[in-house]
Amino acid sequence: MKVSVLMAVNKDDGFLNEAIQSIISQSYSNFEFVIVANNCTDSLWSAINAWAEKDCRIKPFRIKIGGLAFALNYGIEQTHGDYILRMDADDIAMPDLLEKKIAFLQANPEIDVLGSQISYIDKESEVIKKLFPSNHPEKHSEIVTQLAYKCVICHPSVVFKKQNAISAGGYRFGYYGEDWDLWIRLWLNGSKFHNLKDILFKYLLHDGQMTAQSFNSRTSAEISGMLWMHCKKTKNKKILFGILIQTKFFYWLSHATYHLRRKLFHP
Repeated sequence: MKVSVLMAVNKDDGFLNEAIQSIISQSYSNFEFVIVANNCTDSLWSAINAWAEKDCRIKPFRIKIGGLAFALNYGIEQTHGDYILRMDADDIAMPDLLEKKIAFLQANPEIDVLGSQISYIDKESEVIKKLFPSNHPEKHSEIVTQLAYKCVICHPSVVFKKQNAISAGGYRFGYYGEDWDLWIRLWLNGSKFHNLKDILFKYLLHDGQMTAQSFNSRTSAEISGMLWMHCKKTKNKKILFGILIQTKFFYWLSHATYHLRRKLFHP
């Protein structure tokens, strides 16, 4: 089974080399690695091409269209695999990520979107001990229930069927919530989800990443707008709860009670 690994990058926060190395060192080797450099500097483009000269599976593309969602859609058009593995330029894939996911997909061809558990690391690649590894639901029924109010499929590291994503319309909504929106549309189109129990990905937390930036009205409005559109379409009341938790009050409450909840559920 050939897989297309898809990465979109517009700057190097100092972790790109390690991220690329974690892919080309995969125990499963039958893949192509499409890297879309979007509005990047000449030096970054040269660095990506240097990697491509070392490994023929790396296929770099340079564009100037702006926005992660648009770069990913362009990248999907360049891929040739039936399945796409999403990868970010500041994270690390475990060596057996592809091997385990492809083995599961071959044994379970009805699964269209396959995630896994992740651990959180700092800029020294050390596991952040105060953060627990993800505990995303495993089965399809549990995943789609929670998708109504929170995103439980980790975007980097997810493997999905290319044709399903194209049929659903690809990525939308620019910088924020483009993955969550795609999962909901795939769910409404009948796609089947699953999360492996294995921790197959190291998600790096640092000041330069988009998701590490502070809460603001723009991010909240974009995600709430996306959820409201799906709420009107599905009449799913749980999505109303998803819209509610985008407010500043619930954002503050979740952070204010973090240590209390940690003591209650992880004594």
